[in-house]
This record gives sequence, structure tokens and C-alpha cells, in this order.
Amino acid sequence: MVLLLTNIRKRKLLVLLPVLGSGIFVPLMCWYYCVHFTDTPDEIIKNALILMHTCIPMLVTWWIILLYHDFFSWEGNELLYYYYSQRALVKQYVIVLLVYGLMETAVFAVVESMVDMPYFILGQLLAETMCVAAMVYFLAFLLLNTGGCLLVSIGYCVYINMFDTLNLFGFMSIFPRPDEFLVWNGGRVRNTLVAAAVLHAVGLVCMKFRRRYK
Repeated sequence: MVLLLTNIRKRKLLVLLPVLGSGIFVPLMCWYYCVHFTDTPDEIIKNALILMHTCIPMLVTWWIILLYHDFFSWEGNELLYYYYSQRALVKQYVIVLLVYGLMETAVFAVVESMVDMPYFILGQLLAETMCVAAMVYFLAFLLLNTGGCLLVSIGYCVYINMFDTLNLFGFMSIFPRPDEFLVWNGGRVRNTLVAAAVLHAVGLVCMKFRRRYK
């Protein structure tokens, strides 16, 4: 917990970005959709789900970047590798995911009270969040860079959900297509969780061997 508390004290308001994005911006935009598309309920659900599938998994990236940023950019970062064991780093990463998952569940409950949607969507969002987090975790220790991870996460989530109208990258998408939003796709969720497990496993290997000393 020491690393988490240190990051909270050092970054303060920066730590709140996912809370503002997932916890406030997403429900507010869903409320706006409810007001703006009163005559077209299908548009409410479609826009709300695109927003949720894009923003909620993507914003978990920020906490992971804050957690590990000093390991790649801080002068004298070799001290961090000696002070924190791999087990401690993984433990704090898991805590971050659990806290974010709880917040994600609360956000879903708020949105569901405004927009009637099936509860399996929460399972999809949690699986997507785990996969995006695993991708960032792996890339951070592979590239020893957090800025690149942020760009990859934003580009992946935003492009596939909002701009890949021709489904060019459907083969690597963990997100449902708009026409699948209200249909349970167990195969996609399973594949997403398998991808998350693989990326976490490779990330553990990278964490063990990839160190950069200033």
C-alpha cells in the first residue's frame, strides 16, 4: 500500500481523473442522451453503450500509469526496484483493478437507473477493463514507457468503438459491435478474458527482467 499512498499524496488531483471521467462524465452524458433522444429510445441505449465501452475500460489506464510511472522516468529509479518486490508491485496493481472494478459497478448501477439495459453488460465492461489494463501493464514493462501505453490505449478504445465502421479491426476487438450491444456474446467475453490472462502472464515476465537504471 505504500506505493499507492505515495502516488496519491504526490499526484493528488491527477489521481481523480478516472473518477471524474467514469464516475461523473459518463453518467452526465447518459443523462443528456436520455433528455436529447426522448423520442428515439434506441439511440439512447446505442450512444450510452458506445460511451461506456469506450471510456470506462480506457480510463483504467491512467491509474496504472501513475502506479508505475516513476519506475521508468524517475532519477535513481533503481532504488524503487530494490525497495519494492515484484510481489508487492503485483499486489498493488491488483488493488487498483479491484477499486476500479467497484467504481465501475457503481457507475453501471447509476447509468442503468436512467437507461434500461441488460445486466450482462456489466460483465462485458469488467472483462474489457481487465484486458485493457493487462495490455497497458504488459506494454509499460515491455517498452519501459508510460506515455506510449496511454496513446495505445486511447487509440485502441476510441478508434474501434467510434471510427472502425468497416470493422477492419474486428478480429482484434474486445468490444461488441453496435448491433450486438443487447445480445449476450459469451464467446467474445471468454476470448477477452483469455487475452487478459495471456497479457498479464507476459507482463509478469517483462516486469521481472525489464529494468532501466538512470
